[in-house]
Amino acid sequence: MTKKVSHTKFKALLVAYKELDPEIYTELSNHFISTIKSPSDVISSLGISERSAIGLSYRIALYKRWFKDASLEKLNQGYHLGIIEIPASYGDETESFVKDFDKIFGDHVIIVSTEEF
Repeated sequence: MTKKVSHTKFKALLVAYKELDPEIYTELSNHFISTIKSPSDVISSLGISERSAIGLSYRIALYKRWFKDASLEKLNQGYHLGIIEIPASYGDETESFVKDFDKIFGDHVIIVSTEEF
């Protein structure tokens, strides 16, 4: 029997949020590596530099590129967005936390998209 090896190092979640109490926003935003509050936040990241193909800035720009269409759609619907990066070694705890927020707060917190890197 062969063990399946995963090459995933990170999971990125695009989270849309609006009309949150300050305490709830703070708890959620503590997990963000980047926020998107306007279309210019998405467009300005589309020219990814190849200089540091593994650094956090590179990954943020990459995630914004991956999430471009969904981000622009949610911005047009009045949401702000945050990107959460979860290292594979962290397991599912952070993702479960965000999914709980999604369930509890309904349309106020939505996991829009997920990508693996």
